[in-house]
Amino acid sequence: MGIVHAVDRIASGFPGEVVDELEQLCAEHPEWAVARAYYGTALLGAHRVVEARETLEDALALAQIATARADLRMVELDHAQQTAQAVAPCLVFIDEIEKALGGDSLDGGTTARVKA
Repeated sequence: MGIVHAVDRIASGFPGEVVDELEQLCAEHPEWAVARAYYGTALLGAHRVVEARETLEDALALAQIATARADLRMVELDHAQQTAQAVAPCLVFIDEIEKALGGDSLDGGTTARVKA
């Protein structure tokens, strides 16, 4: 059914009913920290405390990894933006050269690349 159904059942006070569903979802998508967190919540609601703790710790670790990766991507994007701003006239010039060398077509060779 999916994570939305599971969240609705947990919120309705029936977390034990979706434990198997969330377990399968976590097995299919081991990188989903949110699914693991809901699975841990459902386990806790089903009074499976030890499993819930382990699952919630895994969810926290996945969330921390995802946050670190997002921070790294932001730094890389900032660096790319600063570089692009520093060489902006050059980039426009390179783009125009590419269009000029694209071939005899009026679209700079786009049609030839799409057909290839």
